[in-house]
Amino acid sequence: AMPIRKYFYSNEANKDAYRSSSWTEVANSTDETNKIEEIDMSQIKKWKRRFRSGKNMAYKSKLLRKVMRKYSNRDIKNKTAIVVGTQELWLEAMLDGFNASKIITLDYTRKNYPANETKFEWWHVNDFLDSLIARTGDNIELFDVATSYSSIEHSGLGRYGDPINPNGDLDAMKQVHCLLRPGSKFFLGVPTDEKEGDIGFIDFNLHRYYGNLRLNAMFKGWKLLEKTKRENHHTTFVLEKLDLCKQQN
Repeated sequence: AMPIRKYFYSNEANKDAYRSSSWTEVANSTDETNKIEEIDMSQIKKWKRRFRSGKNMAYKSKLLRKVMRKYSNRDIKNKTAIVVGTQELWLEAMLDGFNASKIITLDYTRKNYPANETKFEWWHVNDFLDSLIARTGDNIELFDVATSYSSIEHSGLGRYGDPINPNGDLDAMKQVHCLLRPGSKFFLGVPTDEKEGDIGFIDFNLHRYYGNLRLNAMFKGWKLLEKTKRENHHTTFVLEKLDLCKQQN
């Protein structure tokens, strides 16, 4: 288990992150407090301008774009992509810049893109999984590439309205694994700890800083292709989904 270094209390949960209502109930509600926010597409346009001009993206990130470009022609271009957790739309803009064909954001909030927008979708992760399983049954390995940056380290800590779960980050990795086709790439950026070595630590309920032991647990079912240098506390890992059925045979 990862030790807790410090205790905090941060509640950044949107009101729709933890409600029991389904997406349909929220969407059909006449209560103004339940209205789902419509995404302003100028956010993506802003990040796309930064992407095209070569400027730093969110978190002062340079290396994520560099490593994604390396794989873009084979693993992103004309592929269906998922973004796991986001506050700003910079990952979506990068995937669009690398010519992904479809980009779906999975988050703990409910938002809508404009009705005429067909390339981008936004889903509360629970709504998405319920809808996908209802439509496809067990066949949910439908996506080609995934990205997540400074998100999974929060999973299970309750900061964003998610249920408390000591293994929330491990479960999030399993969910991404289930959604991707074998051989698909996952570009994952998480905080890493240089001082604590293999163990890492938790600043509860803010985030986890990862050491090698927890990373090894997170990477079960994945092949680590490469990792970047640490920048602004984060390391980006390039993972490839292993075909576990083929391995068992």
